[in-house]
Amino acid sequence: RVMSLLIPKFQSWGYRTVLLVEEKNAKDYPLPENCPKIVLPTSIECGGEGYAKHAKALGEALRKYGVDALLYQAASSECLLFDMLVAKGCGVRFYVSMHEAFGLPLMLRGQAFASSPYILRLADGVQTLMRSDAALLCANGINAHYITNPVDFAVAGERSPAGKNIVWVGRFDDRQKRPRDAIRILAEAVKSVPDARLTLVGSSGSRAADALYKKFAKECGVEKNIVFAGFCARPDKYYARASVLLITSAYEACSMVLLEGMGHALPVVSYQMPYQEPLRRNGGGCICVEQGDVWAAARAVTSLLTDETKRAAMAAGKECFAAARSARRTKTTFASACSRCPIFTGVRSSGTGAAEWSRKG
Repeated sequence: RVMSLLIPKFQSWGYRTVLLVEEKNAKDYPLPENCPKIVLPTSIECGGEGYAKHAKALGEALRKYGVDALLYQAASSECLLFDMLVAKGCGVRFYVSMHEAFGLPLMLRGQAFASSPYILRLADGVQTLMRSDAALLCANGINAHYITNPVDFAVAGERSPAGKNIVWVGRFDDRQKRPRDAIRILAEAVKSVPDARLTLVGSSGSRAADALYKKFAKECGVEKNIVFAGFCARPDKYYARASVLLITSAYEACSMVLLEGMGHALPVVSYQMPYQEPLRRNGGGCICVEQGDVWAAARAVTSLLTDETKRAAMAAGKECFAAARSARRTKTTFASACSRCPIFTGVRSSGTGAAEWSRKG
């Protein structure tokens, strides 16, 4: 989704773009017609014949489209170093975008966390979504820049829609986004608010995996209270119909869902995530509960669904709209930060290419 917003911005600044992916998904975010999308052979393991095919295809694509700068969106990939060497062998500048929360590589793969400073020093630059990451990388001699994600949404204004509608938006992923927790929260909330409804906007990308979530909802006894909306490139209509936005992520670096929800004047119930500045402003537009505390989250959701005055007050909170205004300023911030990044020095804005690469389409 981030790339679907970034690519038009780069084009508006005069760059030509090409998107390189490893997985082709029929349900994907729209791209400009003049942005080719190239599917590379998958390289889950960085060794053997599989990676050789991937490396050859990557090099051929970079040369074919005359790419000058590669914006690499898979910072935790085991193939980061090898893909970087392929790009540099083609004379392409290599810029890494880190979408992870601080310390995530340490939690997932300690060895990768230890080796990352040595690898990232070889890159022409690194984008981080948090100042803490940029400070740590710069302290290790890495050319890092704090640049937030672009956010594009329509602000709904101060409102508190009637009804008992909860919305959850994200990828069906039990490790990070945790939609099962959202289902558990609903199961607790309906004990006090029987007509509460939860709309889950998103998908795992697999029908079989999605069916397991529907089975889980039935096991929790709330299958009639849940709408599985599936993948949606522009979830604005779901925000507009909702009374409360629910976020159950284990971690986020720059939550676009949070900022979009606030832009729609939605009160938010979320697990506490210390890396998000808007969430730390507890009390205005957000109610934050401890990570994994399904019962506390259910109580917070219930309190909002049963108290329209409280819901309206939270939706109109100064913190809520301050966060939304901050998100709208991201467009200017991103453009300004990018113009100062050394990776763009010498890359002409016309007649050359800029590519984005992602583990997933």
